[in-house]
Amino acid sequence: MNSVIAPLCCTLFLLPFNCAAADDATSFQGKSVDDWIYLLRKGKDSRTQAEAAEALGYIARSSRMTEGGFSDLPYDVLEPPQLKKEVYAKIIAALEEGLQNPDATVCRASAVAVSWIGPRARQTIPLLIPLLTSEGRDVPEKAMLALGQMGPAAKQAIPHLKKILIDSDTKSQVDAASALRRIKANPEIYIPTLIALLADQDMDHSASIELSHLGDPAVPALLRAMKDNNDNRRMYAAYTMANLAGWKKLTRNQEEVVTALIVLTKDKNPDVVYKAIQALGSVEAVPEKSIPVLISFLDHKKPEIAREAAQSIGNFEAAGQPALNRLIDELRHPDSDDSWYYSNVAGSIRRIGLNRETAEKISQLDFRKIPDCSTLLLIPLCEYPDLALNFLKQNPAAVAIWPQDYEALRDILRNESPPYQGLRSWLYESDQLPLAIMAQTADSRFLPIIRSRMKNADAHTKTLMAACARACGAPSDRVVKISATRPGDFKPASAWPGSDPRRQSKEMRGHGDGSTEVIVTGRILGEDGQPVTQPHFYRTNDSWLLGQKKKEEVPLTYDEKTGRFVFVTDVFAAYDAGKNQPEPGPYQTGSSMVQIEARGCKPLKVQFYDEMPEVEITLPDAD
Repeated sequence: MNSVIAPLCCTLFLLPFNCAAADDATSFQGKSVDDWIYLLRKGKDSRTQAEAAEALGYIARSSRMTEGGFSDLPYDVLEPPQLKKEVYAKIIAALEEGLQNPDATVCRASAVAVSWIGPRARQTIPLLIPLLTSEGRDVPEKAMLALGQMGPAAKQAIPHLKKILIDSDTKSQVDAASALRRIKANPEIYIPTLIALLADQDMDHSASIELSHLGDPAVPALLRAMKDNNDNRRMYAAYTMANLAGWKKLTRNQEEVVTALIVLTKDKNPDVVYKAIQALGSVEAVPEKSIPVLISFLDHKKPEIAREAAQSIGNFEAAGQPALNRLIDELRHPDSDDSWYYSNVAGSIRRIGLNRETAEKISQLDFRKIPDCSTLLLIPLCEYPDLALNFLKQNPAAVAIWPQDYEALRDILRNESPPYQGLRSWLYESDQLPLAIMAQTADSRFLPIIRSRMKNADAHTKTLMAACARACGAPSDRVVKISATRPGDFKPASAWPGSDPRRQSKEMRGHGDGSTEVIVTGRILGEDGQPVTQPHFYRTNDSWLLGQKKKEEVPLTYDEKTGRFVFVTDVFAAYDAGKNQPEPGPYQTGSSMVQIEARGCKPLKVQFYDEMPEVEITLPDAD
């Protein structure tokens, strides 16, 4: 299935991605630490010097994330490197010079670099404190960031940060509060400032996030704020409670919080009511009081409030059982076009769980007006296969489930126990089963259905269907050979970089970023031409165009006797939002980077693309 998951916008900005994989721990972008230190000191201009400062901070970083800088640095490295003490020492010494540079750009970048290094750079604290009053653009902000990242080692900065809480603009007040929180200063120093800022429509969200990070110490002040005369302060106090609970930072006083939120659901301001309902669902406490209140809002005249009430009930999971019959009744006669509301209702039913009595009620419902809801409820119903079969006969579109349910439905297709025979037979005859499930099941019984569906498919979808057919036993018309010395001779026209613009409409005024599903079929062999043993696929990038690195094992269907495999993945896809698109499908796609490992073989990294033909992969023998 193709899915557009981001709003349309007008321009796709593609930044260059600097990969440091080929560098050792003490180099970056082909330059050594000494090279970067030289550029920080002697660079031709302030930008070059600033980039050098951030490169040094990146090399000496203490965590995976390197945010807050201006240069194009990767932020997706799995772990920071372990450097020798003398390397850290000369990097920090160079950054000390950068912090004293009169040019604000260099000074600011040096502070950012120090923030990435953290407590190991504590010797820079005396240089950071004077920067709190600098007139250089953004220099005080980055100095506060760096001081906060030092943690308790920066306690000497507390008096200076307290002054900023009193004398500065609201943005600086939030930055100072953040630094104080990270330094572990007494929360009473900055909580009043943050509570006051909840009434500021420019800083309410930032202040709320800081209070949310703080956790339990913020609760008494938030409870008082929920009774304040200012609407915005009440609303953001409830929002903060929701974050506290969602981030598992609300560890006590839950009953008192729930009582206050229930009172807030009666507020005259509907925005406050919405946030109170959201918070009740996040706190997930005292269900005997919370659930009846949430049920009462299911028929609220404001759709967003009704949606949130439905969503919040599901957060209680099994404790939401008292609401189950009411939720089922909501699906019985859908009386609006608000599919979002009904999806929330169905999702909550799923999370609460079904017994046979409630499953039987759902199996009798007609979902033609709200077909997406049926896909959410199919898998829970399959615990009762006879009821699931009755449900599918009335709602055949329910089988077009989302990817998170693929594995569960595949297990049902493979379940040969007598209670599942009728359900399995129906599924094998369905013409709406997701292609990925057919492919991973690799059953030739699906071939007639696939061929029938291909008759009305567009050219792009036909490539996916052809891959599905190959997985089920259809012959291939092309084989791409891949090995350690041959990366393969296939790239679709849409592959980035160098995407062919043929799928872009001349009237294109925007695009949607999302992903597209890819089915890869083929064989995995050793150098002797025999199938490899126990192969594993590890996805090493996510599905975004400039995706983060990772190493995550992904499902693989593999036949040890023949070496045949089926792999379902997804890749980045940009879709044309214009009219009269010359060709169907995404106009720009990324790739799925996979490391293949097998017993007795060296790992091999392979790049899989959209519209991938059959492949034959040869893994090199282990030494």
